[in-house]
Amino acid sequence: MNYFIFIVADETKYGKTRLAGETYNFLMGKNAWGFGKNTAHRAKIKAGDKVVFYQAGGNGQKFLGTAILASGAYDDSSSKNLFLDPETYKIDLQNIVVWDNPKPFVHFLDKLSFIKNKKFWGTYFQGGCRKISEKDFQTILKTKPSQLSLKESPDLNYWVVRMGRGGEHVNKITSKKIIALGWSEIGSLFRYKNIDELRREIERAYPKGAVAQTAGQLWRFLKEVKKRDLVLVPVPFERKIIIAEVISDYYFKKDGFDYHHRRNVKILKTVLRDDCSQQLKFSLGGLLTIFSVSDHAEEIKALIEGGAKTELVKTHKNIYDAVINRLFELEAREFEKFVHHILNLAGFEAALTSQVGDKGVDVTGSLNAEGLAQIKLKVQVKRVHNSLGVDEVLRTRGTLAPDEHGCIITLSSFTKSAIEEAEDEKKKPISLIDGKELVDLILSHYHDINEDYKRIIGVRPKKISLEDRFIF
Repeated sequence: MNYFIFIVADETKYGKTRLAGETYNFLMGKNAWGFGKNTAHRAKIKAGDKVVFYQAGGNGQKFLGTAILASGAYDDSSSKNLFLDPETYKIDLQNIVVWDNPKPFVHFLDKLSFIKNKKFWGTYFQGGCRKISEKDFQTILKTKPSQLSLKESPDLNYWVVRMGRGGEHVNKITSKKIIALGWSEIGSLFRYKNIDELRREIERAYPKGAVAQTAGQLWRFLKEVKKRDLVLVPVPFERKIIIAEVISDYYFKKDGFDYHHRRNVKILKTVLRDDCSQQLKFSLGGLLTIFSVSDHAEEIKALIEGGAKTELVKTHKNIYDAVINRLFELEAREFEKFVHHILNLAGFEAALTSQVGDKGVDVTGSLNAEGLAQIKLKVQVKRVHNSLGVDEVLRTRGTLAPDEHGCIITLSSFTKSAIEEAEDEKKKPISLIDGKELVDLILSHYHDINEDYKRIIGVRPKKISLEDRFIF
């Protein structure tokens, strides 16, 4: 007998979008599950195996229930449904148990043996299916909701809401007592009967945007965020977080502020980001405008009540790890602005792109090569944990004009094939700067860095006597 985790997330397929919770409820009602052709472990699945269901992303990061497999994965050519169609594999289920109180993953981080890297645990829930041991399965199964010390109200959720790119409108939560989202050209969300209608209007109004992602966030703001939910609004550069309670339903309002999708809030407290656990800080660095952090409910309540961190601060192995981990706490656009600042200090006359129609290029400008030449440079900035492969190099090279050079900057590293492709003497050169090299660049220009950024990277120079600076 084998044991598996089947993973469900928000999905856009064949021109339609369905949220993870809707997909899960639909499939449980059909006593079935759907797999793509290339899903991991598909060939190993057989009748009698046991599975626990996990919801990822958005309002997820929780275990939902269990079932026994009534079949292996087989090609279902008869189904015409959005998620069980002729191009997917079907698995029949039996003995389905849907838990009334899902079990947040945060309570299992130190208990599950298949998660080797606790810091980047989210990577273990990618790909649709994860094979686990019987011991891990039983750990998930036997942990009772009453042992999880969950929030008092099962309907209360916790959200992160970003107020504009880089938090540029964060002052509105204090001045207007609102949280608000952009994409105002699509009008009131009450106009749309379902998320697919909303998606089509977004595609018309913002043809170059991320349609499915935008639709999911707006629909979540309308349907999933409830009165009494708590929202966390990061305050850029000040390393603070405003915690507020939602006190109104969704409404659409046009006035001098062009973020028209709104909810009223009551501010409860402002806390320091450094008082959060490392796991919560990583969660706050998510890429979306609105996303759930309900897995951290107990810690957030403790922060409101003045409690301490929920974990001890771990000592980093070296200064590179320390700086890279702090930079991962920045959201994507904040990180791009930081890199732009560092490049300017390094002599690169740089400008940030608008993010719309930029083909993935984040920073453009020119570099004075020690007074000998002006090099036109396009830079892609990648705030990712995984090593970047050759595809990223090829994609960057494809954006370049004949007189331009390319550069990729990442907090992680590059694969061997990516390095070989970038250094190919017969092709346009691409400079690669990995996390360690970026930290070297930061430290070499430390004294000129903006004070706000110095607080973010969280390091300070050692005091070394004049004598110790020299050797003889």
